[in-house]
Amino acid sequence: MNYRISFILIVIALIISIYVGFFELRKPPKSDGENLEAPWFYDIGYDELSILDITYQENNESFTKINGQWTFTESGDKVDLNRWSGIPLLFTGPRSSRLITNDLTNPKEYGIDNPTAEYIITLKTGNILKILVGTQTPDQASSYVSLDGRGSLFLVPASWTFAINDMALNPPYYDPNTADQPIIGP
Repeated sequence: MNYRISFILIVIALIISIYVGFFELRKPPKSDGENLEAPWFYDIGYDELSILDITYQENNESFTKINGQWTFTESGDKVDLNRWSGIPLLFTGPRSSRLITNDLTNPKEYGIDNPTAEYIITLKTGNILKILVGTQTPDQASSYVSLDGRGSLFLVPASWTFAINDMALNPPYYDPNTADQPIIGP
C-alpha cells in the first residue's frame, strides 16, 4: 500500500474521531418526550393587570391601576414605587418548581382548604383569578398554591409568596420625603 494513501486515511480517521469526540459525545441526553422545564403556575401579561387584592393572615390591601399608575384602591393614594415597582411583575405569573397534581383531592393536606394567603387578580377584561396559598414545604423553600376552581396544585418558590405577603403586612405607602430617593443597598 502506498504511504500517501495510508497517511490520507489516517488523517481522515483522525478528523472523524475529533468530530465525534467534540461534537457528538457532548450533546445532552434526549429526554424521551419529557418536558425538562418547570411549568408555569399561570401566565398573564403585565398590561392585563387591573386590580390586585392581597390578603395575608388578617391583613388585606387592594391596589388599582389607573392610567398606568398604581394606587391604593380605597384611598386612591399612590404607592411608593421604590417598594412597589416589581410587585405587579410578580403577579404576571411565577414559574412553578413543580406540578404536584392536576386532581387535588385533599386540599387540607396542603393547607389549601384554609389558605394562609389569597391573591385576587382582576384583569382589564373583568376576568378574575383567585390564588390560594397553602402551607410551605417542610424545607420552607416552596409554598403550595392553587387557582380557585381548578384542580391543580403547584409548588412555587416561597420568596414569591413572601414578597407579595409583605405588601399586605407593610403596605407601600407613598412618602414624599423618601419616595424619589434611589434605594441604595447595604
